[in-house]
Amino acid sequence: MSADIGIIVQGPLITFGQGPNNSVEGFNTLNTIINNIKNIRKAGFKYIIATWKPSNSDEELILENLSENNFNVLILDTPAVFDPDHRYKHHYGIYKGMEELKKAQEIRFFAKIRTDMLMPVEFYSFLEAKRNENSPKLFVSHLLNSAFYIGDFVYAGNSIVLEKFLKSMVLSEKIIHPSISHDIGLKYFLSINEERKKQFRNNIFDIYKNFVFDIQSVEKIWADFTEKNLETFSKNLWQEILWRDKKIENVVNSDFFLFSTEFCYERANFKKLFGLICEDYKRYMSKSRNIALYHIFNLAGKVF
Repeated sequence: MSADIGIIVQGPLITFGQGPNNSVEGFNTLNTIINNIKNIRKAGFKYIIATWKPSNSDEELILENLSENNFNVLILDTPAVFDPDHRYKHHYGIYKGMEELKKAQEIRFFAKIRTDMLMPVEFYSFLEAKRNENSPKLFVSHLLNSAFYIGDFVYAGNSIVLEKFLKSMVLSEKIIHPSISHDIGLKYFLSINEERKKQFRNNIFDIYKNFVFDIQSVEKIWADFTEKNLETFSKNLWQEILWRDKKIENVVNSDFFLFSTEFCYERANFKKLFGLICEDYKRYMSKSRNIALYHIFNLAGKVF
């Protein structure tokens, strides 16, 4: 295995979630982190655990245990930005972990995994193969049959690609879309496409007006972008992930997602697209729901 591959294990030490696999009492990530590190070391890769200053005694105990095991841990202060559902915090933590890991050694290929997800052993062989391909693409956990959606469970790519992607997240504190995954896709898309950035003006209203009045062109734009810039992990690898000690396939049906860049779009109308934004609001129900409502009512006012 290659020593120039680096893994960033990012996330809180106690996780709660805000989606289909919530943990009301909080999930203790210690065993998951330890098992991931064992597999990373067996693969011969470098790693860093990028997490946050403990906010309670349980997190302090986890951190003490990690220190006793001499794990490479980066403890970060929570960034002081408006971040109701931690989308900025997430990417900031990855970026800082990548920066720190690059200081100590030359790493050509990086991957990010979560503190609460146990990756299958085959995942590391997959990374080795992709590193050897020298691909210029960003690898993401999954896509959806929806323009601008990027799944954020796992990222990987060569040093230049991943750094460029992360900068597109942390250099913009603005929330463009109420859905985290669409927000990620839009920011990365606009960071690479300067002309489109001028056209859309970083504004979700302009983008969705294009969806309403010229949906096929928007879909074609996204399909072309993904073919050139993105690749997904395999469905088989996805199904073997343990998420907070549960097999991910038993929590989120993989049939809902795409594990390729071959989209099958349907012609959409305003009613359908307006409904999609409403679904984003209902699905996430996070502290950003007021932002989602703001987008919904403003979109209605601009189109009608």
